[in-house]
Amino acid sequence: MYRWLENRETPEDVFDLLKLNKAGYKIFDKPEVNSWMKYVDTYNKKYPRKKMSMFYELKVRFDEETLVNMLIKARSVPSTEAIAVRVQAEQTQRWLTNGKSPEDVFKLLKLNSAKQKDTLLENPLFVSWVKYTDDFNERYPRHPDLAISTMLKHFSSDTLTKMVVDASKSPSSESIAKRLDTELLLNWNKNGDAPGTVFTLLKLNKLFDSPLLPTWQKYIAYFREKNPRQRVNELSILRKHFSDATLSKMLLEAEKIPSTKALASDLLDDLVIRWMASETVPTKVYSWLRVEGTAENSVARGLYDSYLKFYKQHVPDVAT
Repeated sequence: MYRWLENRETPEDVFDLLKLNKAGYKIFDKPEVNSWMKYVDTYNKKYPRKKMSMFYELKVRFDEETLVNMLIKARSVPSTEAIAVRVQAEQTQRWLTNGKSPEDVFKLLKLNSAKQKDTLLENPLFVSWVKYTDDFNERYPRHPDLAISTMLKHFSSDTLTKMVVDASKSPSSESIAKRLDTELLLNWNKNGDAPGTVFTLLKLNKLFDSPLLPTWQKYIAYFREKNPRQRVNELSILRKHFSDATLSKMLLEAEKIPSTKALASDLLDDLVIRWMASETVPTKVYSWLRVEGTAENSVARGLYDSYLKFYKQHVPDVAT
């Protein structure tokens, strides 16, 4: 290597001398590739005015997609991870200079693959891509693009939200998950999606069994804060999707579970108030609350007794 330096052999020449030009797309399988990386560093220190880029040398030999795939594979191998990371960093700078959109880079890195969804947020390439999105937005502030906006072009809202929720449980991906969770709320509001629309997007038909329910509740709070003139009521949304009989059953079951007790209790109270306002006949309320056979101190019986008392006071002339 010293002789090559003294002879002013360029990194391009040494690439050929090490016979890496014969390796094709399996170049990173060759141990000589690390020797070449060291030579590039040494050459650039000795001849700073003639600095050479590893990425440039590889770029002229492989098309963009092929090189990206080679680097992805090399990054997963300990012996070639360092050179892959360096070349990718140079590649990223070139993409920024050329204005390549985060969407294009997302697809180039194969982050849109269905196979990726279970581990996407823990993938180092994904973390690098999120940083690229930030760098892109900083360089091109007139066309900011949220990372979540690009992801929603490849994953449905319910799938992506579940990915974020799952990732928030892991220390290695908790930080990125928190960011994406915030971006989800921002993106829905930016698109004019009301809480009722997001309920449908998240497929909350199994309301209290869905891990996405807390995200929907967060969005309701966020939407109210950002749109103070628009009235939003959770129960009104739920009644568009479930009959009062079905909703009552769901709420009574959820009221027995510590994690959903508070929400279910509030919604049950609200539901009973709605029945009072519409003067629903007690026989229907008795049926919807499934009071038959319940204990005297049960939630269902307590709600029904309160309702019946109200009804007799306010609708005295109607048979119960």
